[in-house]
Amino acid sequence: AEIPRAVDEITAELHKNYHRLKSDAELVNKATERGPLLSQMDHEDDPELISALNNFVSGLVLMQKQVNDRYADANWSELSQILHNLKGTGGAFGYPLLTEVTRDLHYLLRQGEYHKLDDLMVSFNTVCHRIIAGRDSRKITKTGT
Repeated sequence: AEIPRAVDEITAELHKNYHRLKSDAELVNKATERGPLLSQMDHEDDPELISALNNFVSGLVLMQKQVNDRYADANWSELSQILHNLKGTGGAFGYPLLTEVTRDLHYLLRQGEYHKLDDLMVSFNTVCHRIIAGRDSRKITKTGT
């Protein structure tokens, strides 16, 4: 009874990892598209929300630098913590693609699969640049903040 259950568990894990790898490849393709990435939040007529989005994007610039610095230093523990924080806030501010990229990076770090981070780091940086370009293209700074 133990062996069949163990085989089922291993098979389920392999199946899950296969779909995750397939999902990672699709994510890299989506994330490296060009052009501004706009928040999916409806913020056009809400000055407080516009200000919050500005603060998030301004903070994202710093967090992107921190992510890249920790990655360059192979400081996996701090990198994991920063990605964990970004994972939650990206979607909350209307950027689900940022959440997807940071979730997958965080997952690879937790699994100790550091050699697989390169492509997703490119995707992460591209998504960040697209978010910044999206803010600038929509001029959500029109509130004066």
